[in-house]
Amino acid sequence: MKFSWLQVSTVFLAICTVVLIFAGDFYSTNEYRPFYSLGQIHIPVGWTVAGLTVAAAICLWLRKSSETRWLAGLSLAVLAGEVLLGLSSEPEAKAINVSHAFLGQIFFALVAVMILFTSRAWNAEKPAIADRPGLSISSLAGYSVGMALLQVALGAAVRHGLIGVTWHILGAFLVIVVILPVAVLLQQQEEYAPLRSIANTAAIIASSQALIGFIVLSIEASQKMPPEVLIVAAAIHAAVAGLTLGAIVVAALMLRRRLRV
Repeated sequence: MKFSWLQVSTVFLAICTVVLIFAGDFYSTNEYRPFYSLGQIHIPVGWTVAGLTVAAAICLWLRKSSETRWLAGLSLAVLAGEVLLGLSSEPEAKAINVSHAFLGQIFFALVAVMILFTSRAWNAEKPAIADRPGLSISSLAGYSVGMALLQVALGAAVRHGLIGVTWHILGAFLVIVVILPVAVLLQQQEEYAPLRSIANTAAIIASSQALIGFIVLSIEASQKMPPEVLIVAAAIHAAVAGLTLGAIVVAALMLRRRLRV
């Protein structure tokens, strides 16, 4: 299977973005905090991501497609917001830090869409598949995007101490309740077979993220675990949150493209 150089570049950008989100949870101005050195790579990786994003956005804009042009513009807008919030970030500025973390998750989702829009699966001409009547599969997938966006916002607010964890737990439950039926419904008819893998992937990542969240809560409740374990677990949870949102957005776009009522 051949890949275009633009798709390879966007995959590399996605990897750098995951590293950026992961390292961001370790970032601190307190040099005595555990993993202080690891957190310091957040800034250089961030500038690397910024440069790669500008290059990818220019290439997407030059494709002269309406979908790639709005993606390029939105990506640059979110990137600009991320940079401004990052430069304004202070340990005491909880609202700014929450916004910075939330935009980081949205940015990864946009990079995932870049990978999708440059893929053969998206650009290949394939016949539409009939969606189920009533509450359609593509509609459920769309609702899952809304739930996932709400959940990553709640997660960012919890990590930076703006709210308690109760609403975040409820949000995780709602994401699973919406995304799992999408994967289940695609198993019911053979014509849905080409779409199963992408929905199953999103459901598996979302379920894994819920499990990681439960592990983080268990570590927090434990009195025996060293603080370093909680810091690492929370960073993994933040990084997988980006993967979850990206996978759900990609699945929803692909299902809406291929399914017709």
